Amino acid sequence: MELLTMNFRRYFELHVNLTATVIKEYPQQI
Repeated sequence: MELLTMNFRRYFELHVNLTATVIKEYPQQI
């Protein structure tokens, strides 16, 4: 159960970083 939570957390952080990068690259899409 904890392993699943850690994997989800890691995936969520990666997704957030990716979204932030996209927003930086394409600010007109906000």
